[in-house]
Amino acid sequence: ALNRRIAPGKYGYKGVTCDNRSKKLKYYARVNNKRLKGYYDTPLEAAMAYDAEAKRLYGKYAVLNFE
Repeated sequence: ALNRRIAPGKYGYKGVTCDNRSKKLKYYARVNNKRLKGYYDTPLEAAMAYDAEAKRLYGKYAVLNFE
């Protein structure tokens, strides 16, 4: 069930969300319900970080933003 296709979220990429506590938008990625280290200036950068971590964890079964 973890590698099923889902609709992209509010920011257009799987696993990307926003930290509302900061004064400007900071995006981060979540894989397996754990936040990846680091904040990103754009949703695109966060999506690329998500893809890298998903590949590492799930290998060929990973569902990525960019294939």
